[in-house]
Amino acid sequence: MALINYESNEALSQYLAFHYPDLSDYCPWEGAPRQAIGFAQKVADFALAHCLDHTQTLKALDMGCAVGGTTFELTKKIPRVLGIDLSEKFISAAQHLKSHRKLNYPLLVEGCRTIIKTAALGCHVRPEAAEFRTGDAMSPDSELRGFDLLILANLLCRTPDPRVVLSHSTRLLRPGGTLVITTPGTWLEEFTPKQNWLCNAHSETFDGLKQILEPQFTLLERRDIPLLLREHGRKFQFTVADASAWRYL
Repeated sequence: MALINYESNEALSQYLAFHYPDLSDYCPWEGAPRQAIGFAQKVADFALAHCLDHTQTLKALDMGCAVGGTTFELTKKIPRVLGIDLSEKFISAAQHLKSHRKLNYPLLVEGCRTIIKTAALGCHVRPEAAEFRTGDAMSPDSELRGFDLLILANLLCRTPDPRVVLSHSTRLLRPGGTLVITTPGTWLEEFTPKQNWLCNAHSETFDGLKQILEPQFTLLERRDIPLLLREHGRKFQFTVADASAWRYL
């Protein structure tokens, strides 16, 4: 399995298409799992369902935001949303979208042939409510605290120590805040030393999450969210993320 270089132009194009898919031609093939398109939007919907009916949500943090699809979706309901990612290239693209609402990029079709596509914000997105900056989930800035909602979407298995990332949750969230985690459980030693994986021969990643989060968090819901990442016009990664929402007590 080839590792993704998150500072490459290839990764940027893949993630722009992934976060801002053109539903008409993202995966036009017969039998394709089209319900897996629009993952960033589905994560935002899942998160909003578990915070807005509980208390007024004033600010949210999307840690590992990539190119900002979920961050922008949250601005439809939340006044202040901060997106943080380690990739400077991803954050630069998100900042461009914040300023211009759209961004053209080359999408790989086959071999070296590309077409120009446009990532665009939906009409109900409020870009002025979003902020983006580079940062490391392993050591978030000390002034970050008191968020009503924290999202860790497909981040944990791409960090050196997911327990360290999770340990920051109690500082980043206010009491009563909502933590949303999605993970495909794709553990690779190139990203995470095996001793730091949240699963083992006898348990799954969710068991590891429960052990770490309880009793400071209570589980609100667990569900599967499928996703489809386009590598080129005829190759896609179909994945099912394990999504869970938690209340910080």
